[in-house]
Amino acid sequence: MTGIRLLLIGLFSVLLSACPTKQVDNSPVSHFRRVPHKNLQISNRIDLESLDTYRPFSIKKDSHRYFVFDYARSNIFKIIDRSTLQVRQGVNYGNGPGELIYPTSFIKEKTGMTVYEINTMKRYLIMEDSDSALYIIDFQDIGVEAVSLPDFHGSYMAAKSWKGDSWIKYYKDGIEIDSYGFPDFPETRDMETSVLVDAYKSGQHRFKPDGTRLAVVIDNGCALAIYDCDEKGINERILLNYFPPIFVRTKSDYSPTAVSMKCRTGFVGLECTDSFVYTLYAGKIVGDDVNKAWHGSHVFVYDWDGNPVAHYELEKELFAFGVDEKEGLLYGIGYDPEGCILEYKF
Repeated sequence: MTGIRLLLIGLFSVLLSACPTKQVDNSPVSHFRRVPHKNLQISNRIDLESLDTYRPFSIKKDSHRYFVFDYARSNIFKIIDRSTLQVRQGVNYGNGPGELIYPTSFIKEKTGMTVYEINTMKRYLIMEDSDSALYIIDFQDIGVEAVSLPDFHGSYMAAKSWKGDSWIKYYKDGIEIDSYGFPDFPETRDMETSVLVDAYKSGQHRFKPDGTRLAVVIDNGCALAIYDCDEKGINERILLNYFPPIFVRTKSDYSPTAVSMKCRTGFVGLECTDSFVYTLYAGKIVGDDVNKAWHGSHVFVYDWDGNPVAHYELEKELFAFGVDEKEGLLYGIGYDPEGCILEYKF
């Protein structure tokens, strides 16, 4: 087993040495020092506690409405009208019919807003009944185990896995058709494959709206990769390595590593449009304030070749993040002083 593992690591090293990795400064702040920088003030604030939302976790804007996931025992989904502040809510926490244990981020489809449930390995469509109560119906059966925060485009899915030998995996109709190796940091080159998988499973990934490209980031450490996508697989276009994750070994078979208190956080939010890749950056040492280490106030904008385009600095930090490019709006969930939706015009 050890010989096979060493052979795999050696193969990964060869593959990574051929990747178009771009040498960049050790933080996006330095990398973006020559692009336009703008400080943004809050343009609108929606208090969530007044709308019976006490533990907001994720958010997605759809036209004039916000979809919010609230860590609660009941009514975990809220739809909030931006103008009237009318709230529609529904769906309970649990494993019974019509309930969910751990839904991931909202994904907008032509038929409406969907969520992926880790336990059932299914996607669900959020519906509204005649009394404006929310419920869910089956949308897509994925059937792929142990994947982290998957993103979808039609029959294609991109996800990080909790097992295997790669950083990002690419699926069609639930079948893995391609994968890619890990970011190449000297500090992690000699780590066993199982440890690398665990260390690099943090962060998000988003398809370009037309499905032709994919952006992938980590939030423990900092790196951004952009891939070209087609029916045959994915090909790395650019890999921007800023700084590596720092982690410690554990005695757990389920999770062989844990984030070190010395680790610096990277991209804690990611949104992609036809033209740009938007990243929310934290850049904090975990041990300085564990509760706020994954909150960010810097938004770095890249084109789809990985070139810096713009740098926005937000008045208040966000820990969930989105973009409405047509409206020129950055938005997300922050504290001011309690949980609220914050909007920024850019």
